[in-house]
Amino acid sequence: TTLFRYYDTEALPLAEEQMEAAELSYREGAIDYVTYIQNLDAAIRIERDYLDTQAQFYDLLVRIKFILNQ
Repeated sequence: TTLFRYYDTEALPLAEEQMEAAELSYREGAIDYVTYIQNLDAAIRIERDYLDTQAQFYDLLVRIKFILNQ
């Protein structure tokens, strides 16, 4: 679906990039620990939203298949 394509091509790569940038910035002292954690939290939230979206999609798919097979 279009939403999965968005996550695969934009959101997840950006989340990964955000985590890597936060790690590097923290190691180099450019950001403090709180900012580092906030950046990681934002990136992880994107990944969690993606997994939630997938779960909802497949749950709906199973329900549709169940209804159609009755």
